[in-house]
Amino acid sequence: MFGPPPYSEFEQNFIDIFYTGHTHSKAVGDVATEAGVDSLVLHHFVPADIPAFYYYVPAAEDFAGRIVVGRDGAKICVNRQ
Repeated sequence: MFGPPPYSEFEQNFIDIFYTGHTHSKAVGDVATEAGVDSLVLHHFVPADIPAFYYYVPAAEDFAGRIVVGRDGAKICVNRQ
């Protein structure tokens, strides 16, 4: 993202917010498994310019259900039971 350290104060603040304000896709897969859901939608990727499979693969390690990788403007149907 910013290259190797040392980071400026701005860069370090950005990195701190990034890691405390977002959930890693591996953890999201774990939460979805614990919740017993059939599907998981991944969205709001940070950073956004990384290929989607970098987010998909860690989530799929522990989640056996359907995984949808969202994108801007996507419409996702939800089956309510």
